[in-house]
Amino acid sequence: MSAPALAKLTRAIEELERTVAVNRYTDAQRIALKSELETHIQRIDELRQNL
Repeated sequence: MSAPALAKLTRAIEELERTVAVNRYTDAQRIALKSELETHIQRIDELRQNL
């Protein structure tokens, strides 16, 4: 992963943290967000394992 891509990922995670901290989610929205995050986490883990 290139340095610019890692920096972009870091900024995206920081933005997500800020968004989650201030928003109120319904149960359905929470489940959908968790599912989407899990998908991204799995992809990142696969990338990490391939290094």
